[in-house]
Amino acid sequence: LIQNTFKSGIPVKEIYMFIFEPALKEVGLLWCTHRINVAQEHYFTAVTQLIMSQLYEHIFTTEKNGLEIR
Repeated sequence: LIQNTFKSGIPVKEIYMFIFEPALKEVGLLWCTHRINVAQEHYFTAVTQLIMSQLYEHIFTTEKNGLEIR
């Protein structure tokens, strides 16, 4: 689902801000309110990290503006 979202043209930054961030905040809230256990929290976090790693190669791909870093 996330790969298809990226392939549809949604930038990685927006995926992080509007999907990963709210999802992980919700997982944290569920854990703090004892609605999920620590194993479930770790599972959700690991799955999110796996998906993030699949997007990693696209994080630093930006168009060059012709300026040189010195």
